[in-house]
Amino acid sequence: MMNRDSYLIVMSSTKGWNVGDEFIQAGVKNLFEAALPHPVTYVLFNRNPEVRKSLDFLNPLRRISLRNKLVNLLSNFLRIGFLDNSLKPTHPLSSVDFVVMAGTPEWCSLRVVPLLKSAYEAGISVLFVGIGLWTDPSKVKLRPVVRKVLHSSPLITVRDRNTLELLAPFGAELLPCPSLFASRDEKTINEVKTIGIVYGTSRSEHAVPKQVELSAVRLFDELCDKFNVRVIVHYIDDFFSALSHFPRNAIYYSHDWTDYKTFYLECDAVITTRVHGAGFAASMSIPSIVIKHSSRMDTCQGFLSKIVEPDQVSAGCVLQYLRKDVVIQWNRELVRHKKNAFNAYCCLLRQKLEKMR
Repeated sequence: MMNRDSYLIVMSSTKGWNVGDEFIQAGVKNLFEAALPHPVTYVLFNRNPEVRKSLDFLNPLRRISLRNKLVNLLSNFLRIGFLDNSLKPTHPLSSVDFVVMAGTPEWCSLRVVPLLKSAYEAGISVLFVGIGLWTDPSKVKLRPVVRKVLHSSPLITVRDRNTLELLAPFGAELLPCPSLFASRDEKTINEVKTIGIVYGTSRSEHAVPKQVELSAVRLFDELCDKFNVRVIVHYIDDFFSALSHFPRNAIYYSHDWTDYKTFYLECDAVITTRVHGAGFAASMSIPSIVIKHSSRMDTCQGFLSKIVEPDQVSAGCVLQYLRKDVVIQWNRELVRHKKNAFNAYCCLLRQKLEKMR
């Protein structure tokens, strides 16, 4: 493979669903740009559930490409065809060099099984980059096709210890989630003036526990007289919920993930209810405090985050982490950590890709 002058990679991710997935995409692209000697074309396998349902592979209508008046009429009521600008069920994988599953708990779900099956049958390698779990590993039963793909995969890195426990028999290695590499911009921080609170609502498709939501609201009230505090939201339901809790001019939201670079870079520290709020902040060397709400919080160890229980979150708790001496050291440590992790990933990628020649 390394003899090629360009690469075609299928990336399993989402567009327009979870901005955290797009942070991960950016990190993976930065990694592959550094590790691969030639240009890359990426094709998206869009896992957005509005685009691709878990059981779409059982629906033969999704493979219809014919468009006429009858089909257009029926499409208002049935899922006919596939119109998204991403990999379709009818697209062949014969020209694809490899598939990447990166930084997600959805690397073995029914939604991605058709992609894994097609790749395996076509003899195309699947690389698992910084993947995680959504539950205790003892509760996960891997489907036969997933096991086959894992056994044949040249690269499996995981972002948390639960996933390492599950996938150690397949040769998995523990490395940070690639969202750590999403931004090339890094910030030197000498004191905290602006804090970003990444807010999540308890009533959405990306819900956080009510206690976590309320702790973020409480922190805003407690900190806004000491710092410039902004509220960053990743999802549209979070935005409309935030309007009922915070001043409108303090809320930052966009449908375009690249706008979040500005939102985050203007912060000196981040307090987040979202795992990839911590990851994106860390990619800019911005310290983060994570309000714990699930087993996925172990991922944040790879971002050097401080993890606190929601019932222990208070201004006093936060302020001890935001002292000038603490933040300066933390910020510099993040710069070193990101560089070391990036180099480790690139070395591993080059080594594995060389064997795929």
